[in-house]
Amino acid sequence: AAIAFIVIEQVHARATRRATRAVPAAAWALPAVALLVFVQLGYAPATHSIARGSAEVLSATARGSIPGGAPARLLELTTTFGLAALPLFALGLVGLVWAVRRPASAGGPAALRFLHVPAMVYLLAVVGLVAAGAYSGSHRYLYPALPSLALLAAAALDRQNALARLGSVAAGALLAVAFLPTFASFAAGNTGLIAAGQAANGDHGLLITDSPVVAFYSGRAPGEVSGSQVLPADRQQAIAWMGTHGVTAIVLEDISYYRATSIFPDLASGHASTPFGPLGEQARYQVPGGKPVYAYRFGTALLTQSIYPGVNACIEGAFGQGKTAPLAKGLVLEVAGHDAAAEGMGFGVPIVHYPDGWVYSRTATTDDLSTPTATIWRRTYDLNEIGGDAAHGYAFVPIASRGLLQVTYTIDTSGVAITVHVVQLTPGYTEVGILNEQSSAFNDFAAEKGPTLTGAGFGSWVPVDGAWGRLQSKSLGVQFSLPSIAGAQLHGGRELIAPDFDWAGLDYIFGPSFTDTSYVIKVQEAR
Repeated sequence: AAIAFIVIEQVHARATRRATRAVPAAAWALPAVALLVFVQLGYAPATHSIARGSAEVLSATARGSIPGGAPARLLELTTTFGLAALPLFALGLVGLVWAVRRPASAGGPAALRFLHVPAMVYLLAVVGLVAAGAYSGSHRYLYPALPSLALLAAAALDRQNALARLGSVAAGALLAVAFLPTFASFAAGNTGLIAAGQAANGDHGLLITDSPVVAFYSGRAPGEVSGSQVLPADRQQAIAWMGTHGVTAIVLEDISYYRATSIFPDLASGHASTPFGPLGEQARYQVPGGKPVYAYRFGTALLTQSIYPGVNACIEGAFGQGKTAPLAKGLVLEVAGHDAAAEGMGFGVPIVHYPDGWVYSRTATTDDLSTPTATIWRRTYDLNEIGGDAAHGYAFVPIASRGLLQVTYTIDTSGVAITVHVVQLTPGYTEVGILNEQSSAFNDFAAEKGPTLTGAGFGSWVPVDGAWGRLQSKSLGVQFSLPSIAGAQLHGGRELIAPDFDWAGLDYIFGPSFTDTSYVIKVQEAR
């Protein structure tokens, strides 16, 4: 644009027989032009920008993120991009008129040739590309023109009295306040990405995501996050690469030009299959006006062992539904390929009661200690989340760690042997709970003594009378039972209040003298 302006200026000067000194200035610009040509021929940044922009427009239009027609795109551009910079545009237009009439008022002829006119040409080109559907209309397109607009606006204000300048600044401040709802609506679109990032928090291994929002809220170190561009284009090769590079989670946005979307279109549409499994409750990641977001665990984040045909025991890196979704879960049952835990915490999950509330584990790590003849998993729970009760509004809040407990699971064809070991606990606790929970589908409660309770008759906190308690789900065809333990009260409980409560379990409550414990959960077919 600068060279074109100088050429036109030279032609005009020759036609009017006026002398000009623009040619030396043009000579200084030639190296920059040569560099531009070299870079374009060697690396094609300009054509790449158009190609990339067009792909973004097609993808965003298909998602409904931007309008499909040129007039609607231009209207959106002027009501967001234009509104944000309205003071600059208004004052800059006045400054541009002064710069054309009196070049000395805006930095002299050189500023007009090499800054202001190229910036105006750039803005017109961007508006044209947005209208044509080659660019989406991002606010980033404004950045290259900001220096010119700022100088032109300043030149316009310099010619006004102090009162007018003060009024202009006040008007700009009011406009900035008026723009806040638009800005907030942009931020609200990231709510799903934030939730997906938090779901991936605390796990070890590599996270694959193309979202910087997810990367940030995952809390992982930069070396534990990678974009999907590193994946091979072939699906099987990509899965193999993920397996060899320690990937434990993948978060996708349904954006067509992201590599993960093209490799795993099923995942991008919310359908998981082995070796992927849901990471948290997918509905939490979908927000009005936001991009479709799906989060999955992968490979080593899921250890599975068959108990008997059709029923598996699984340890998952992070998963869940309802209010317990942010918490670290224990061993869960998988029946006919489907998770049977729902909002239940799983088997062998420790919680500790302090004066300020019950403390749970938000993060946990799993070690596979299996041998050729035995399946053994050791899960270390970090007690760093408090809440879930009325005092905390039934919400969970991260806190500094109150201790570590190790739970070892040994799985065989009869069930699961569980050993709980205290690594360290902050003093001051009054109770220790060991939760053994699955979904509310286990709606049939029995104990050695007392009546069998089913459905609505099975309450949220029922003492187990006798040497054992049992929960059964005839719909799933599975039951599990636990023994009573000396020094602990065993309770059965069940709640089904959609969408936040969906659990049933047999939970131990120990007193403040708790050290270690062990027990066996028998898993068998329903009767």
